[in-house]
Parts: sequence; structure tokens; C-alpha cells
Amino acid sequence: MNTKEMHTDIDEIIRISFPACRDRRSSEYVEGVRAVLSKRLNGIRHKNPYQPGTAQADAFFAGTDEGHRIAQVLEKKQTE
Repeated sequence: MNTKEMHTDIDEIIRISFPACRDRRSSEYVEGVRAVLSKRLNGIRHKNPYQPGTAQADAFFAGTDEGHRIAQVLEKKQTE
């Protein structure tokens, strides 16, 4: 699988994880989810681009928590 296809897979996971019927999340939160999924599923590391102690950094880190939960579910499904 090439890098472009991997990114498309992450985009699809994000799309499925954040449907229109779900409460909206900030772009920083979604970036945190994307960062973890990219790292855990594709090995691509992303740093928090936000200044520590800001609301944006807090949202990014909150998103990483959800990213880990999503990745755990996907990894478990792959082993079944």
C-alpha cells in the first residue's frame, strides 16, 4: 500500500468516526485523533503543533485519547 492510499484510509476512518449526526468536535480535536491513527496504523508520527497550556493543545490531546480508542478497536478487529 502506498503512502497516499494510507492517508486515504485514515481519512475514511475519520469520516466514519465523525458522522454528521455526532456532536461536532474542533479541528484540533480531530487532528489529535488523526495523529494517533497515523502513528498507530501507518507509523507516521505527528507532533502537537499547538502551544502547551492552550485550549487548542488541550483539544488535540483529548483527540489523541479517542484516537487510541479507535485504533484499539481496529487492531482488535484485524486479529479476529
